[in-house]
Amino acid sequence: MKQNVSERLNNINNCFQQVKLAIDNKLGPEGYLIIDEKYSPEAFGSRYATWSNNIDAVRLVWDGKDEWFYLYIAYNPPFDRIANWKELTYIPYLREHDLEYASSIPLKIVASLI
Repeated sequence: MKQNVSERLNNINNCFQQVKLAIDNKLGPEGYLIIDEKYSPEAFGSRYATWSNNIDAVRLVWDGKDEWFYLYIAYNPPFDRIANWKELTYIPYLREHDLEYASSIPLKIVASLI
């Protein structure tokens, strides 16, 4: 069954929130806190969240145009848009996917932090 645009955006938002929670659960005990978040509905719903422990930073990005999740790491503050971000992983959000695939995205992203 094909999703309408509203359902698709809701599913993407839910997946992003699940990935954020999984990253929080992994990094929180190590002293990381979210230091920056941005949502850009005008840019195909792109968004990001950045965690830092004041030594390094991890950034989760949803690229709404290309429909991919990316995870980056940067060392040495400041952690801004021009920081030297290194890509850890990227995962597509497939147009036609099943619940098992969607639920695997947070696990795959967190696995790249190990």
